Amino acid sequence: MAVSPPTAATGDSNGYVLPILHTSIPENVVQLGFWSGLVGAVVFGAVEAPLAALVGVGVVVARHHHKQ
Repeated sequence: MAVSPPTAATGDSNGYVLPILHTSIPENVVQLGFWSGLVGAVVFGAVEAPLAALVGVGVVVARHHHKQ
């Protein structure tokens, strides 16, 4: 008996599903990874701080707009 992975269609809105592994990751972990990666890119000089700030504000606005 096959078990289907959690998806948006099954009502699992608490996280994300890795496409290949079919593993659910909590939204908090995904957000922590994103913000850590953005800060790391600034620290290592891959991205300038003003651009990172612009991306960060865009993400916050998009997430706020999506939840309304």
